[in-house]
Amino acid sequence: MTDLEHLLAVAGLLVTMLVVAGMILITPHGTVSIHPDAGDANASNPSRAVAPNPPPPVTPDDASPKPKTEVRPLRQRL
Repeated sequence: MTDLEHLLAVAGLLVTMLVVAGMILITPHGTVSIHPDAGDANASNPSRAVAPNPPPPVTPDDASPKPKTEVRPLRQRL
């Protein structure tokens, strides 16, 4: 390996270690209650969102039937 490859390997290792350290440092250390007045999260009854109406079906601009095209098999090569 050349000196440049060694330098790139060390730089890559350093960047990887910094990314892992940053990911560890930005994680929260404690849990934060989103709803402090709710007693038990499993017993709470969250409201359900109403589903929107589906969009109307799309119809093609030209609804007339198209003539069928004849499908011919490919020529066999010998």
